[in-house]
Amino acid sequence: MKLAPLPETINPWRLAKSGAEIKGSISVSSLPRLAELVVDDKSVDEDLSLGVVSIRLTARQDEQYRVYLEGKLQATPLVLCQLCLSPMRVEIAEQFSWLVVKTDEQAENALADHDPVFANEDRVNLLRLIEDEMILELPLAPSHELKEGCLTHESFETAVAEREFDSTEQTKQPVLETTRPFADLKTLIAENKKHQ
Repeated sequence: MKLAPLPETINPWRLAKSGAEIKGSISVSSLPRLAELVVDDKSVDEDLSLGVVSIRLTARQDEQYRVYLEGKLQATPLVLCQLCLSPMRVEIAEQFSWLVVKTDEQAENALADHDPVFANEDRVNLLRLIEDEMILELPLAPSHELKEGCLTHESFETAVAEREFDSTEQTKQPVLETTRPFADLKTLIAENKKHQ
Protein backbone atom coordinates (compact mmCIF):
# COMPACT_ATOMS: atom_id res chain seq x y z
CA MET A 1 0.00 0.00 0.00
CA LYS A 2 1.49 3.33 -1.07
CA LEU A 3 0.89 6.27 1.25
CA ALA A 4 0.23 9.81 0.04
CA PRO A 5 2.93 11.64 2.00
CA LEU A 6 2.00 14.28 4.53
CA PRO A 7 4.22 17.31 5.05
CA GLU A 8 5.90 17.45 8.44
CA THR A 9 5.13 21.15 8.86
CA ILE A 10 2.64 23.48 7.21
CA ASN A 11 2.06 27.22 6.99
CA PRO A 12 -1.58 27.50 8.11
CA TRP A 13 -1.98 31.09 6.90
CA ARG A 14 -0.84 30.18 3.40
CA LEU A 15 -3.06 27.08 3.44
CA ALA A 16 -6.09 29.17 4.52
CA LYS A 17 -5.39 31.75 1.83
CA SER A 18 -5.12 29.12 -0.91
CA GLY A 19 -8.20 27.20 0.24
CA ALA A 20 -6.36 23.93 -0.42
CA GLU A 21 -7.09 20.67 1.34
CA ILE A 22 -4.43 18.29 2.59
CA LYS A 23 -5.23 14.58 2.30
CA GLY A 24 -2.82 11.85 3.10
CA SER A 25 -1.75 8.99 5.27
CA ILE A 26 1.17 8.24 7.50
CA SER A 27 2.42 5.00 8.96
CA VAL A 28 2.14 4.75 12.74
CA SER A 29 5.77 3.58 12.77
CA SER A 30 6.67 7.15 11.66
CA LEU A 31 5.12 8.51 14.86
CA PRO A 32 7.45 7.20 17.60
CA ARG A 33 5.41 8.11 20.69
CA LEU A 34 2.28 6.53 19.21
CA ALA A 35 4.21 3.48 17.98
CA GLU A 36 5.15 2.69 21.59
CA LEU A 37 1.46 2.42 22.53
CA VAL A 38 0.28 0.08 19.79
CA VAL A 39 1.02 -3.53 18.87
CA ASP A 40 2.99 -4.57 15.82
CA ASP A 41 0.82 -6.48 13.35
CA LYS A 42 3.07 -8.88 11.44
CA SER A 43 0.23 -9.96 9.12
CA VAL A 44 0.43 -6.75 7.05
CA ASP A 45 3.11 -5.05 5.00
CA GLU A 46 6.27 -4.50 7.07
CA ASP A 47 6.16 -0.70 6.56
CA LEU A 48 2.54 -0.59 7.73
CA SER A 49 2.68 -3.24 10.45
CA LEU A 50 1.72 -0.75 13.17
CA GLY A 51 -1.14 0.67 11.13
CA VAL A 52 -1.89 3.79 9.15
CA VAL A 53 -3.38 7.14 10.11
CA SER A 54 -5.36 8.87 7.36
CA ILE A 55 -6.04 12.57 7.57
CA ARG A 56 -8.04 15.24 5.76
CA LEU A 57 -7.24 18.83 6.70
CA THR A 58 -8.46 22.26 5.62
CA ALA A 59 -7.66 25.74 6.88
CA ARG A 60 -9.90 28.78 7.06
CA GLN A 61 -9.55 32.33 8.28
CA ASP A 62 -12.34 34.20 10.08
CA GLU A 63 -13.19 37.92 9.94
CA GLN A 64 -10.79 38.56 12.86
CA TYR A 65 -7.95 36.97 10.86
CA ARG A 66 -7.75 33.94 13.14
CA VAL A 67 -6.77 30.75 11.33
CA TYR A 68 -8.47 27.44 12.06
CA LEU A 69 -7.26 23.99 11.03
CA GLU A 70 -10.17 21.58 10.73
CA GLY A 71 -10.46 18.04 9.58
CA LYS A 72 -10.73 14.39 10.38
CA LEU A 73 -8.31 11.61 11.16
CA GLN A 74 -9.01 7.90 10.93
CA ALA A 75 -7.06 4.84 12.00
CA THR A 76 -7.54 1.30 13.27
CA PRO A 77 -4.46 0.63 15.39
CA LEU A 78 -3.84 -2.70 17.07
CA VAL A 79 -3.67 -2.46 20.89
CA LEU A 80 -3.55 -4.97 23.74
CA CYS A 81 -6.80 -5.87 25.48
CA GLN A 82 -6.22 -5.20 29.16
CA LEU A 83 -8.34 -8.17 30.23
CA CYS A 84 -6.97 -11.01 28.12
CA LEU A 85 -3.74 -9.35 26.85
CA SER A 86 -4.46 -10.36 23.26
CA PRO A 87 -4.24 -7.88 20.36
CA MET A 88 -7.39 -6.10 19.24
CA ARG A 89 -8.22 -3.36 16.73
CA VAL A 90 -9.75 -0.06 17.85
CA GLU A 91 -11.61 2.24 15.46
CA ILE A 92 -10.57 5.86 15.70
CA ALA A 93 -12.42 8.47 13.67
CA GLU A 94 -11.95 11.92 15.15
CA GLN A 95 -13.11 15.33 13.95
CA PHE A 96 -10.84 18.13 15.12
CA SER A 97 -10.79 21.91 15.05
CA TRP A 98 -7.62 23.72 16.04
CA LEU A 99 -7.10 27.47 16.42
CA VAL A 100 -3.61 28.51 15.36
CA VAL A 101 -2.03 30.89 17.90
CA LYS A 102 1.36 32.49 18.38
CA THR A 103 1.19 33.61 22.03
CA ASP A 104 -0.01 32.29 25.38
CA GLU A 105 -2.52 35.15 25.55
CA GLN A 106 -4.10 34.07 22.28
CA ALA A 107 -4.23 30.47 23.55
CA GLU A 108 -6.03 31.57 26.74
CA ASN A 109 -8.61 33.46 24.67
CA ALA A 110 -9.25 30.51 22.35
CA LEU A 111 -12.86 29.54 21.91
CA ALA A 112 -14.02 26.54 23.94
CA ASP A 113 -14.73 24.38 20.89
CA HIS A 114 -11.26 24.92 19.36
CA ASP A 115 -8.01 23.57 20.76
CA PRO A 116 -5.17 26.08 20.53
CA VAL A 117 -2.17 25.04 18.43
CA PHE A 118 1.05 27.03 18.60
CA ALA A 119 2.73 28.16 15.40
CA ASN A 120 6.48 28.54 15.46
CA GLU A 121 7.74 31.05 12.88
CA ASP A 122 4.46 30.76 10.94
CA ARG A 123 4.77 26.96 10.77
CA VAL A 124 2.82 24.22 12.55
CA ASN A 125 4.26 20.74 13.05
CA LEU A 126 1.46 18.70 11.47
CA LEU A 127 2.88 15.26 12.24
CA ARG A 128 3.27 16.09 15.93
CA LEU A 129 -0.35 17.33 16.06
CA ILE A 130 -1.59 14.13 14.42
CA GLU A 131 0.44 12.04 16.85
CA ASP A 132 -0.88 14.01 19.85
CA GLU A 133 -4.48 13.67 18.66
CA MET A 134 -4.10 9.92 18.12
CA ILE A 135 -2.58 9.40 21.57
CA LEU A 136 -5.48 11.31 23.13
CA GLU A 137 -8.01 9.18 21.22
CA LEU A 138 -6.56 5.79 22.22
CA PRO A 139 -8.59 4.14 24.98
CA LEU A 140 -6.90 4.17 28.39
CA ALA A 141 -7.72 0.52 29.10
CA PRO A 142 -8.86 -1.14 25.87
CA SER A 143 -10.85 -4.35 26.17
CA HIS A 144 -12.81 -6.62 23.85
CA GLU A 145 -16.56 -6.61 23.83
CA LEU A 146 -17.74 -9.52 25.99
CA LYS A 147 -19.05 -11.49 23.02
CA GLU A 148 -15.73 -11.40 21.17
CA GLY A 149 -14.13 -14.25 23.11
CA CYS A 150 -12.27 -12.10 25.59
CA LEU A 151 -12.25 -12.77 29.28
CA THR A 152 -15.94 -12.46 30.09
CA HIS A 153 -17.43 -11.50 33.41
CA GLU A 154 -18.39 -15.12 34.05
CA SER A 155 -14.89 -16.44 33.47
CA PHE A 156 -13.48 -13.53 35.48
CA GLU A 157 -15.79 -14.38 38.39
CA THR A 158 -14.76 -18.04 38.09
CA ALA A 159 -11.09 -17.06 38.18
CA VAL A 160 -11.67 -14.88 41.26
CA ALA A 161 -13.59 -17.69 42.99
CA GLU A 162 -10.77 -20.14 42.24
CA ARG A 163 -8.23 -17.74 43.70
CA GLU A 164 -10.36 -17.31 46.83
CA PHE A 165 -10.67 -21.09 47.11
CA ASP A 166 -6.90 -21.46 46.78
CA SER A 167 -6.33 -18.84 49.47
CA THR A 168 -8.71 -20.63 51.90
CA GLU A 169 -6.87 -23.88 51.23
CA GLN A 170 -3.64 -22.18 52.18
CA THR A 171 -5.13 -20.81 55.41
CA LYS A 172 -6.07 -24.33 56.57
CA GLN A 173 -2.39 -25.00 57.19
CA PRO A 174 -1.36 -24.75 60.85
CA VAL A 175 -0.87 -21.18 61.93
CA LEU A 176 2.01 -20.42 64.24
CA GLU A 177 0.98 -18.64 67.40
CA THR A 178 2.45 -15.18 67.73
CA THR A 179 3.53 -13.66 70.97
CA ARG A 180 2.15 -10.33 72.04
CA PRO A 181 4.71 -8.60 74.23
CA PHE A 182 2.33 -5.87 75.41
CA ALA A 183 -0.71 -8.08 76.02
CA ASP A 184 -0.19 -8.01 79.81
CA LEU A 185 0.45 -4.27 79.89
CA LYS A 186 -3.25 -3.51 80.40
CA THR A 187 -3.42 -5.59 83.59
CA LEU A 188 -0.14 -4.12 84.90
CA ILE A 189 -1.47 -0.59 84.42
CA ALA A 190 -4.74 -1.49 86.21
CA GLU A 191 -2.82 -3.00 89.18
CA ASN A 192 -0.55 0.04 89.35
CA LYS A 193 -3.58 2.37 89.58
CA LYS A 194 -4.99 0.30 92.50
CA HIS A 195 -1.78 0.68 94.50
CA GLN A 196 -1.65 4.45 94.08
